[in-house]
Amino acid sequence: MTNRITEDLQQLVQGCNRFAVDLYRQLGDDIDHQFFFSPYSISCALGMTLAGAKENSACEIRQLLHLNMPEDRIHGAFAELHKQTKTEGLKFNLANRIWVQDGYAFELEGVETLKELHRVGIGLVDFSQAESACHEINAWVADQTENRITELVTCLPPLTRMILTNAIYFAGYWEEEFSEFSTSELPFWYTTEESFNTSMMRQTAEFPYREDSVAQVLQMPYRQGLAPLSSPEEESWAEFKKRIDDVKQNGNQFAMQIVLPKENASLAELEGQLDEYSPITKMNSDLARVNVRLPKFHFEYGASLKEALQSLGMLDCFALAKANFRGFSRHPEGLFIGEIAHQAMIRVDERGSEAAAAIAVGGCAAMERDRPIEFRADHPFVVQIIDRRTGLIHFMGRVTRPTPAVADRTGD
Repeated sequence: MTNRITEDLQQLVQGCNRFAVDLYRQLGDDIDHQFFFSPYSISCALGMTLAGAKENSACEIRQLLHLNMPEDRIHGAFAELHKQTKTEGLKFNLANRIWVQDGYAFELEGVETLKELHRVGIGLVDFSQAESACHEINAWVADQTENRITELVTCLPPLTRMILTNAIYFAGYWEEEFSEFSTSELPFWYTTEESFNTSMMRQTAEFPYREDSVAQVLQMPYRQGLAPLSSPEEESWAEFKKRIDDVKQNGNQFAMQIVLPKENASLAELEGQLDEYSPITKMNSDLARVNVRLPKFHFEYGASLKEALQSLGMLDCFALAKANFRGFSRHPEGLFIGEIAHQAMIRVDERGSEAAAAIAVGGCAAMERDRPIEFRADHPFVVQIIDRRTGLIHFMGRVTRPTPAVADRTGD
């Protein structure tokens, strides 16, 4: 398959990014609140749910994701997105699984769509044995996220018949790593008058960069390959060139994007126009030499998404009397979504960053400047992990009180 981004895929990415901003605003209504989530993970779970939704339940999910194309094309676009996401050079694992009640009658239509287009595995459990079912589901999630998320499901309502789980794990090294010798304790201003000292990393290099009257936007790419390339002397020129071409073709194009309010603007003002900084719409950055100061940080976040999604218009899906998931089962007792739980974590240090999330459903020109641009992330900012190939936002959050992790990343 070529790297051509189809119209359906573009529409899916645009819709998912709009949903990401919508949900960000719901989760971040308290401006001092620090949080982090994976809109991609949640969108995948909603896409999986759509496979069995009918009538208004299906309409609610399509509207939530800002998608107006036929359902079969939506599932096809998700399948293409999985194929177009190049992860060479990263630790990247996306896994989906449907857990169904052993012995319960499920429709092949919805289950086959999940298996073929969403790459979903099937797990049989006995939900009447809640503790055992939770243990099995959590063990699977922990395995998929390298033990970063271990307790996604803690309780199961008595009527549970099916759980859709989506887990995503990401770890990458910076293309331009920070030197540990340049890290020092400096103030981070969580308000205009209050600060605390934290570990601030520093480096000067060329990065994709843009700015406007409200914000500075910096992209920090991840390394495309874990192993260094050999020199032409160690192998034939043809072999050397082929390896370079392979990295360019198959290497990831992921980056961390930092959206930092300028001194004359507030975080609230920036977040009011967050759509402007979506990587697929406005991130036509130039390369610039930037003096970056960025805090090391690590935190975990977990939340129920039920109330936020209801506020965004997903209502019938949560109501037993109105939900229609007959694409999954025609059992007379009916199916509805009891809860949607989401957990995520992020860790950023001199070598790179790590992120994980899980959900259960119940060529640029260089800018010419005499001196480097100052990018000093010493006050609250928005962080995103994006795929520059597709334009999709994979992770997103707000950093207001950065603190580094206690220990180094395992395996480094």
